[in-house]
Amino acid sequence: MDLQKEIEKLKVKAGYDGKPQQWQYGFDLACRELAKHSKQPQWISVEDNLPETEPNTDGVVCAVVCSLGNVYRARYMHDVDAGVDTKYWSEFAVGYNGVEHEHYEINAKITHWMPLPEPPTKECE
Repeated sequence: MDLQKEIEKLKVKAGYDGKPQQWQYGFDLACRELAKHSKQPQWISVEDNLPETEPNTDGVVCAVVCSLGNVYRARYMHDVDAGVDTKYWSEFAVGYNGVEHEHYEINAKITHWMPLPEPPTKECE
């Protein structure tokens, strides 16, 4: 869905050009807020799509939700070893020094995932 096209359709339907300036300001403000929220990552069902990852790499880091409602930071892994092709979710922890450890497969059924957002930059602080 192209949000800008939908907004333009709404403007025509609501008679935007014939409305008072104050009404137009409120409409534009609401549209800016809507645009901000539409950029937020959305949960993706594992039945619809899975992360793309190359075999035998570090995988793709995501946020995942399991059928019990637990949320994990996990990697979607794709291992190929001796002709065996395995794809799985691996939970891990990051220590105070930034080193990852405790990799283990998540045994709960993963239902949804989303890519993690980019970390904040110095300008955001």
